[in-house]
Amino acid sequence: MNRFEEIKKLQAQLKAKILAIGKDGINDFFKPIFEANPELLQISWKQYTPYFNDGEACVFGVREPTVRVTGNEDGGDDEDGWLGSYSFTHFKGEDAKRKARVNALPKIDWDFQLPDEDILQQIFGDHTQITVSRDGTIEQDDYEHD
Repeated sequence: MNRFEEIKKLQAQLKAKILAIGKDGINDFFKPIFEANPELLQISWKQYTPYFNDGEACVFGVREPTVRVTGNEDGGDDEDGWLGSYSFTHFKGEDAKRKARVNALPKIDWDFQLPDEDILQQIFGDHTQITVSRDGTIEQDDYEHD
């Protein structure tokens, strides 16, 4: 094995270890939030480097998280019993019932910071959406953006 193949092998091993430790770390990070909020089912965020930034440098970033909560007992228009997705810093939607429902999750520190962006990029990569579920499942999907 030449030196470049050795480096490539080490990089693959390091990436696998970062992913495993990172996913455990993400679950540890969100566990107290899920435990304190039984209605909270998922927390999701997008992370990507913009393709165009109005002449400014295109820099990787983690976008504002959203949450999914149980509900919809009133037979609203959301599918699968989900109440909907909400911004952590402002409500995305017009329905006052939904807004009240999110505001009823008092134990979430709505200003919490996700782990360092560089670490999240190393764990999950670029142009992706991450969804962490109450049961510890972490889903990762490709994310296309403008």
